[in-house]
Amino acid sequence: MGAPPIHYGIKLTTWALTLPFLPMRVEDVHMFLLPALTFCLLLYHFAPQKVYVPLTNGNIFVIATNLLITGASAALFLHVARDHMKPADSFYDIPPVQLLLIPFWILADEIWFFHAHRFAHRKEVYSWCHKWHHLFKVTSAWTSFYAHPLDHLVCVIWGALTTPLLTCLYLPGGVSAPVVVLFMWGGIVTFIGSHHTVKGKGGQAVAGDHLEHHQKFNVNFGNFGHFDKDRLGLTCGDSVETVPRAVGEGWSEAEKPDLFMVDGLHTYGHALADTINACALSRGGATVAVDDCDHREFRLAWTEAVKRGVVEPLHESMCWEKLCLGRCL
Repeated sequence: MGAPPIHYGIKLTTWALTLPFLPMRVEDVHMFLLPALTFCLLLYHFAPQKVYVPLTNGNIFVIATNLLITGASAALFLHVARDHMKPADSFYDIPPVQLLLIPFWILADEIWFFHAHRFAHRKEVYSWCHKWHHLFKVTSAWTSFYAHPLDHLVCVIWGALTTPLLTCLYLPGGVSAPVVVLFMWGGIVTFIGSHHTVKGKGGQAVAGDHLEHHQKFNVNFGNFGHFDKDRLGLTCGDSVETVPRAVGEGWSEAEKPDLFMVDGLHTYGHALADTINACALSRGGATVAVDDCDHREFRLAWTEAVKRGVVEPLHESMCWEKLCLGRCL
């Protein structure tokens, strides 16, 4: 699910209007970040075609708390690193090689956030912590800051700031202040923008990959999808219920599998239902493979699926290496 064009328009507007004021000295960073953060939130708040997400007083209190945590964390970072952040007179004074630190920091943050986010989805952690952030199935710029404060502090804020801080402290000669600010500001804009939703066709909420995470729960754990390309996820439950539910979610053609493996409960009813549901969820012409076709119940179910025109066998004999192989019709 790609971000709609209006997302890129808002991001470009944000950068165009704030970049000229990017601070060159560490003393000016806070005076830049606080107004810039406010400006970014307001820009998304008044954006055209946005989806309105109602907030209770309790929601607003949590959001305000996490905004304070964000500001306090930035202040702590600057206090610790101030002697190692070197001023620059202009962009031209930034050592070009130091600009390479930004993609390095982004990669480090992506690795941390992906794995921390997966950990936050563990049942024992999710129920008391990360569940807060998933209160909203449709998100907004404001709800990007709606999370358990510990979740926001560890997974989001210091997951992003730790590597730049260590770089500032231990890189000989320190780091140019505007390089650090570029990373910080880029992280804020990306974080807020990933939660912004607009109205698509029929009034449906449309956004980037993170909205899909809020709605499907077990995909898109990273910031930029570097570790999510395979779309691997775990769905627990009875396949007779979970697969039809996935069909009802209306997966796009790109999301639908072209190979489906059935290896479920060894009963006629389940085997037949799994075969039918597999073809319903897969792309047209996808291959479906049913394991243990030497089992009587599976053989009967496969024969019935062929008779109903659900699948077309790919082999003259019913079994190939204990697999029934067919093409979904």
